[in-house]
Amino acid sequence: MYLDDLPIWAVVGEQTDKEISVFTHRKIEVGYHGNRIVDVTVTTEEKAVIAPDVELELSYEVVWKESKTEFQNRYDKYLDASFFKHKIHWFSIFNSFMMVIFLVGLVAMILMRTLRKDYQRYSKDDDLDEIERDLGDEYGWKQIHGDVFRPSSHSILFSTLVATGSQLAAAALVLILLAVTEKLWTERGSILSTAIFVYAATSPVNGYIGGLSTPN
Repeated sequence: MYLDDLPIWAVVGEQTDKEISVFTHRKIEVGYHGNRIVDVTVTTEEKAVIAPDVELELSYEVVWKESKTEFQNRYDKYLDASFFKHKIHWFSIFNSFMMVIFLVGLVAMILMRTLRKDYQRYSKDDDLDEIERDLGDEYGWKQIHGDVFRPSSHSILFSTLVATGSQLAAAALVLILLAVTEKLWTERGSILSTAIFVYAATSPVNGYIGGLSTPN
């Protein structure tokens, strides 16, 4: 439930091993600064036990009170200000860092062994004549050297996918930077509206990358 884009929550009732009860009265305190609502608090009172054939009378009251909180700072109470004061888990960071180094070293070792064998074979090929080299079978990375610069069979579709991916990457980067530097969380739907605007604004990236990747 929201009031002027401010979230509202309250305890509905309580449950024990013997009974279930609900709070039948809600007290809504609305804080205002000038002509804008800056704070909403809901408290529950008058607990009643739920039983068969028992009617419950629900009621509420609204209390307006003036607040010194400015409108642009009304979301500060919903943010965990002590989050950045938590201790840094250096052991977890060190463990993740060492795991990354281990995986990178393992992949590098496998690539170096493969490339070393191919390099030794290529060195032996330098001592052969051209006729003997042409008759020999290609192996290793030589088997795909012809596919590197081969044009795509669906060049238009390929260029479209590359251009769209570039636009999405640029839009995501700009949106992340705006979310970090600007207060997009102050209004509901602001992030979605900003994402649509940024996606439309980065359309020249799509056209430019698409033009570069499209074969002549």
